[in-house]
Amino acid sequence: MNAVQIAARLNVSAKTARRHLAAERWEPPKRRAIPLKLDPCKALVKQLLEREQHTAAQVFQRLKGEGYTGCESVLCGYVAQVDFAECGTISVGETRRKLRAFVMTLCHSRMVFAKFIMRESMEHFLQCHREAFEYFHGVVREVMVDNCKVAVKTSVLRGAPLPNERYADCAAYYGFKIVPCGVRKPNEKG
Repeated sequence: MNAVQIAARLNVSAKTARRHLAAERWEPPKRRAIPLKLDPCKALVKQLLEREQHTAAQVFQRLKGEGYTGCESVLCGYVAQVDFAECGTISVGETRRKLRAFVMTLCHSRMVFAKFIMRESMEHFLQCHREAFEYFHGVVREVMVDNCKVAVKTSVLRGAPLPNERYADCAAYYGFKIVPCGVRKPNEKG
């Protein structure tokens, strides 16, 4: 198919189709940085979520007291937390296997997506993210992860942890930011 045929099939302009055909590698569209009313309050939101388990309503009321004039829904879509949980063992045929759960929790509502899995592989991790976003009917702006190997390549005591490349590609595709928990800082976990 040529650019005009592709454009007609995808309902985009021929110019857009040509640009994508000329590119060596597909890249997701760049999002415009639109300043949000929440931006000046993000440090306080993070501080409140790290210190105690606040609900969205509690954080929203606190921000309003500090002069926040934005809406609660913007705050609600700001953060989710992801971790694996061990759930004992189960019988699979003649053997016992470890059962784990992938858990994604929305910080604002404490709404939880959980899926039982047998392995903590990259494929399972990314698939669970996709299913969680479908379950929540959207993607959050930040995902706070524990320092599991599929999410974080190296955890350093000084400096920023480095995200796994495949997980970073997933984050770029969906448009969320990876926020690893600090090493030996259990208070940062949800």
